[in-house]
Amino acid sequence: MKSIWQDTVGRTLREVLETTCEQKAEDLIVDNADLEWYQGDLDATVRRVYRAPDSASEALVTEMLAWVDYPTRICVYEAQEWEEGEGLGWIQLGKGETIAEKIAQLLGNDGERWETEEGLTFDDLCAEAGAVRIRDDARELTRYEFPDGSAIVASPGAWDIEGSTPYSWAGAEVLQSPIEVVNPWSGATVRIRPEEVSQDRLDALAQVMDDTIREELHMELAPCSPFEFFRAYVEKVGEEEAGKIWFS
Repeated sequence: MKSIWQDTVGRTLREVLETTCEQKAEDLIVDNADLEWYQGDLDATVRRVYRAPDSASEALVTEMLAWVDYPTRICVYEAQEWEEGEGLGWIQLGKGETIAEKIAQLLGNDGERWETEEGLTFDDLCAEAGAVRIRDDARELTRYEFPDGSAIVASPGAWDIEGSTPYSWAGAEVLQSPIEVVNPWSGATVRIRPEEVSQDRLDALAQVMDDTIREELHMELAPCSPFEFFRAYVEKVGEEEAGKIWFS
């Protein structure tokens, strides 16, 4: 049954259960709720499928209901409550979203936010998801590694999903990755490295930038590096327009 569930998103919960269990959905024995409580959700569409870190249990989640198949029993829960509780540490099948990404989303993808709107703290979320906490005292960093191999790295004042190396920040790597613009003369895509955008070069480029956009970015980003400022400008105007400025 479990090997079938991975491809069930988009089907009704009833269809999945009756196909895999070979009996009417209403006849399946649910351990923690009466049929009246969840019967109305049996014809809802399955939106997400999860597997427990130990692979012993799986869950089908509709908009309102989480149907959880444990090794010795079946339980049903309110979907949001389950996903933000026990399901937080489970692996979503058929999608590349990691546990670290799920926690980041619950915190609004804001690396300086430490509590959800419901009052769950960053440490609560990590503990609920089964994180292993490893401290690097020399750098004042704490690494929270989750059962799926993803991780979050926290400093005293901020956190981020781990980058390509241990204790790195993914966001910092993105900011340092090359900027791409289009050469207006050849049409080729050109990659600009951080060291190419000096303060002097940015000052020269500023003379031909859109005044309104330049000033808006200055208000939003200052202080920041020349490279970060030009990246933000490219994201605003697009690679082709930015290429005209770079090659002007």
